[in-house]
Amino acid sequence: MLPGGPELWLVDYDLEDGKGDELVSELSTVDGRPRIAGVSARPDGNGALLAAGADAVCSKQEFGRIQSILEPVVRR
Repeated sequence: MLPGGPELWLVDYDLEDGKGDELVSELSTVDGRPRIAGVSARPDGNGALLAAGADAVCSKQEFGRIQSILEPVVRR
């Protein structure tokens, strides 16, 4: 975990100032790496988040399932 930072980051693929996979890549390289979940409305966005190092992804169309997707990630 980043000192003083959240233990879990929820990162959207389409950000105002770039793409979420860039943030996931940066977070994946830090010491004390937090857990990372990504969300995107598009399959290619979720694929990019996973390829960048996200622990799990959730389609925005299935966001009602986010709790079941995050539970195994949080338990790690």
